[in-house]
Amino acid sequence: MSAALLTTLTLPTGCADMGSQGAGDDSLTVMMQTSPMREDDGTTPTKAIIKPIFKSPFRIMAYNRYGHLVAEGSGSSANYTFDRLDRRQPYTIVAFADWGDSIPVPQTLDEAFNSSYRWPEGAVSVDRYPQSGYAEIIPGTKLTSLTMNPMFSNYRLNINRTGLKGSFSVTGVTLRQAALRLPAFGSWKADSVSSIGYEYPGAAALLNRGDTVSCIVPENLQGRLLPYNRNPWNKVPENIGGGELCTYLEVTGDYSSDWCDIYDLRYRCFLGRDNCTDFNIERGTAHQLTLKLSDSAARLAESWKVSRGYVNDKRSVRFSNREFHLSKFCSVTLLWQVFPRDVDYLVSKGPDFDNCQLEFMLMADNLIIYCDGYDPDHCETCVVISTADFAKSDTCFLYIRP
Repeated sequence: MSAALLTTLTLPTGCADMGSQGAGDDSLTVMMQTSPMREDDGTTPTKAIIKPIFKSPFRIMAYNRYGHLVAEGSGSSANYTFDRLDRRQPYTIVAFADWGDSIPVPQTLDEAFNSSYRWPEGAVSVDRYPQSGYAEIIPGTKLTSLTMNPMFSNYRLNINRTGLKGSFSVTGVTLRQAALRLPAFGSWKADSVSSIGYEYPGAAALLNRGDTVSCIVPENLQGRLLPYNRNPWNKVPENIGGGELCTYLEVTGDYSSDWCDIYDLRYRCFLGRDNCTDFNIERGTAHQLTLKLSDSAARLAESWKVSRGYVNDKRSVRFSNREFHLSKFCSVTLLWQVFPRDVDYLVSKGPDFDNCQLEFMLMADNLIIYCDGYDPDHCETCVVISTADFAKSDTCFLYIRP
């Protein structure tokens, strides 16, 4: 899949596909060009690194001043010529590109402007980028241009592994809850979305190679639903009433390190203009989306943004002794072991630790516990060592002797 899409490109006129039509006195030649994608910072890309859109079929229609269809055709080159049009009359030219082979021809201009593209459920075609355009033709015009506008947004996805000690292998990139219908013109807030994920073919291999992939996303203007949010971790379904109509991207993969293996690790992100407040996917825009990986994702509790499949947790934490007896004004030293050595761990007091008048002090891998007194009603307690996410733990029981 290409790394960027749809920058300005006027295709050569020498490859016109006239079919059986000739360019007579009453002919009208339409030169088709693509509209540039707008970057999310408002700028326009200057480099064209895309495939020409007119390698795929397009349908083109001419409507008279009364909005009636008077000519139509199809092709796959940059130019199309209508013949036998009365160039003394005004026309409106409408074109749909990459809509597939079965495109019903609108019989009126109103029908054309109200046409919708049905996104095929279950797959994202690498060769289909639905677009639409129209041009008003004044009398006497023989040669005109028509700008085709994309009906989707392009999210360029890459992965930043600089903060990762372990390894992460991408297994798939999926678009979920994508808009099923796209009006040819105007803007669109989806009223129905796909229940089937759109897989981006070849995306995993490209990301694992360190490349950027292009994710074509149908327009879906759901709004700025979290206007005061400043924390990306709050951009989740439970904070927007479920978010059943909001589109999100899902990256799946397998993680491996010395201390943990995770299979089917999933990262999810609602798309929009930013990572905190906005859920608007606007047609004709391009965005950069970077997934920054770190080993901490494996330590996090389950969430919508990061979820884990099967986990092979190779960490261990344990005390060298599981039981100690103390007397008043005496102390004991507990030793523990953690694997791997840099794993995050916690040491916590058990019930009645303070009531037993115990104090403790950490020194490297030693826990020194001192008994400052004795209360016969509170003579048993414990200390617990655990991993930071509490997945692994060990307990040492403490008994206070009179």
